[in-house]
Amino acid sequence: MNGDTSEELFQERNISTGGGNYNERIEGNYIEGDTTTSAAQRATNAYEEIKSEINSNFVNLSLTIRAVESNYPQKFWDMRRANESELAYQDRAKSYFQEYISYINAHLKLLKFSDATYSSYKRDLSHQRDIANYVKKTYGCFSEVRDYLARLKQGLRHNISLNLSDSERVSRSIVSHKEYVLSSKVFLMRAAAYFCLTLGEIIDGQILSTALEGVDIAASLQPGKEGYKTALSIASELHHQKVIVLQESFAANEKQKTREVERRVTDPTLVMLREKSGLSLNLSEGEMFSLERKTVDENQKNPEELFKLAAHSFFESDGHAALFYFEKSLESDTLSPILRKFAQLSLNRLKYPEIYEESIGVIVMKLIPHSNFSIAGLLEGDVIVSLNSQVIYEPMDIASGLATHNPVLVRVIRDNKFLDIVVKGGESAGAALSQLIILRVFQL
Repeated sequence: MNGDTSEELFQERNISTGGGNYNERIEGNYIEGDTTTSAAQRATNAYEEIKSEINSNFVNLSLTIRAVESNYPQKFWDMRRANESELAYQDRAKSYFQEYISYINAHLKLLKFSDATYSSYKRDLSHQRDIANYVKKTYGCFSEVRDYLARLKQGLRHNISLNLSDSERVSRSIVSHKEYVLSSKVFLMRAAAYFCLTLGEIIDGQILSTALEGVDIAASLQPGKEGYKTALSIASELHHQKVIVLQESFAANEKQKTREVERRVTDPTLVMLREKSGLSLNLSEGEMFSLERKTVDENQKNPEELFKLAAHSFFESDGHAALFYFEKSLESDTLSPILRKFAQLSLNRLKYPEIYEESIGVIVMKLIPHSNFSIAGLLEGDVIVSLNSQVIYEPMDIASGLATHNPVLVRVIRDNKFLDIVVKGGESAGAALSQLIILRVFQL
């Protein structure tokens, strides 16, 4: 991401068609053979239309999230009547909870969300790849927001279908309510982050910030990279709040410790592995059933064992438990500096996989002095994500990439910034490397 404003980006691919000079505006998908408007102008026109729709979506999603958040599950207000059986009382409590579900569902039905303009104009917008990519990611995050709100409704319906007392049902539902509301806010802020990268005027950032006030998020967002970083920082804090909610839930349910499981696999590495195996990106009912009934080891304190548990959890597509285990490992005072760095970066990779450009990330655990990597300028703690623009998934990908006798361009993440470093080909790395999340050290 180069931080260019939208105006600069829209000037990059201005195509001279040699057509007539017309002032009329071309809207929607352009007609084949149209030579009256440059590709850049069509993209500019398309972006302005889509930007308006995005702003409206931010307003409507914010208001819906706020409405859902302010209506949380509550215990049945009435007491047992004289001569009323416990079963009859629980039936009344269940009816009261059903009314709550209907109330939440009514709010969700009122949500005015649209991607019609985007669908109509995205062909024109595709002439500017950077802007088109950020807009696509913005709508992708919108989809996640709506998905989490839908999951809340499904979770509430699931709770009422179980043979639970009113107290048990409400306790479970409060956790689900907090988790899914916070998750929807996280993706709303990620959408805002990507949208900021398309904005070129201060007023655009102010409009976006005002929309987010509808969900009680105070964010003074600026166009470009500054707004992107601010929005991601807020998303990170919201995600931390979600982790706290889940940790408190684990502690409060020692007799029934079950994992929170996401049905759809979204991590790029897991997506790649499942696609290679011919598996659906949605967990099967059997996978969901198995994962939901696996216990979370809250008493484990050994960092080495916690790392193993986190790796197993990741491969089982259970990100929540992996987060819990890495958070737990950081509480240890026996971790070496590089293992603490490994745990911190693994947490970051689990929370924000998009930052790592679809790679799982390979961390430099140790460097041999005067080795190939050391001379090139790599440092311990650097995370390698690609070689010559090719995504890497494991240390052996690096070994293969260095087999050439030509210089190799290594992209690393250091202190949350991308660095491109040229490494000599035809020589070993001279470093101990491991994937993030899965601690297996290879000496290359």
